[in-house]
Amino acid sequence: MNQDIHHQRSARGKFELRFEAPLLISCVRGQWNGQTAKRYADQLVQIIDKQAQGPWANLVLMDDWGLGTPDIEPEIRALVDWCFHQGGTRVALVYRQHPVKHFQLDRMMRKQRGDFLRESFEHWQDALVWLDQQGFACPPSLQQWLVEQQSND
Repeated sequence: MNQDIHHQRSARGKFELRFEAPLLISCVRGQWNGQTAKRYADQLVQIIDKQAQGPWANLVLMDDWGLGTPDIEPEIRALVDWCFHQGGTRVALVYRQHPVKHFQLDRMMRKQRGDFLRESFEHWQDALVWLDQQGFACPPSLQQWLVEQQSND
């Protein structure tokens, strides 16, 4: 098992990244500012540069994300562009419907660009089904971790 795990916490927001090819799981929480977005981007780039070999997908768990200050938007747009050029072809966003969250996410990333597709789901299980249909099966260890996270909430 080749799994990379990173945690980052700050007063404004926190995140956890787990990668096992071909899937990155991003858990994002709290209210983000530009510094948190930059730390997230730096960690994601480090993981993908080190471990991704071929196309990959990002499952973003964001029910507990409390939106972000406007300065996160250019950071996230630049990160999405970088991901697109590094084989990140699918993003599954998981959150309960929230109009303001949806608006900010639309400002930061397009729904489709070339081979890139973004979809939103209310349940991570539905996101995993879609990712599997797209050719990005969730490794069993990451699926187990997702189940454990739900039992801890």
